[in-house]
Amino acid sequence: MTMQKIPSQKQSQRLSEESISKFALDRFNEVKKSRKLSELASYHFVNRFLIKVHDSEEFEMVEKIIKDSKNGVFSSSVAEYEKHLRIALTKLPTVQSHVDVIMQIYGHFASYLDSYEKERIFSLIEKFKNEEISVGIMLSSINPIIFRIDNLFLTSQSYFLLYSEPEMKNIFK
Repeated sequence: MTMQKIPSQKQSQRLSEESISKFALDRFNEVKKSRKLSELASYHFVNRFLIKVHDSEEFEMVEKIIKDSKNGVFSSSVAEYEKHLRIALTKLPTVQSHVDVIMQIYGHFASYLDSYEKERIFSLIEKFKNEEISVGIMLSSINPIIFRIDNLFLTSQSYFLLYSEPEMKNIFK
């Protein structure tokens, strides 16, 4: 997959769900133009959490499409994927869907944290659940951990790029 132009950091702080969906669909149109299953798989790799936060059921459907597409035909795989992607992106993420995704992300790095950092993460999750902080603040707070552990899967996720607030101060600095 070619490098995508990501909205500037200033813009990303104010991205609406409509803008996020448009960004995801614009990138998907590039996949369709490529006509390569490898590009579809790459797209899915970087957008897993973004899709899941919008609709976990549709996420499961696109996961299955990716698994089944290994030896399949691009046109049918991409058409089916697009159908479920569009359905997912019409749903607005909820506080709970963000918490579910954040907990899944946490599972990728929890073993690298000391007890203080784990306590801070759960404190942030509680503040987020109580709508005291935004998802952007939550994600911006855990971004340094992800870069510290050098997890390619997490660092490549569009979810962080589109929802984080990169200019805020961080609890782990």
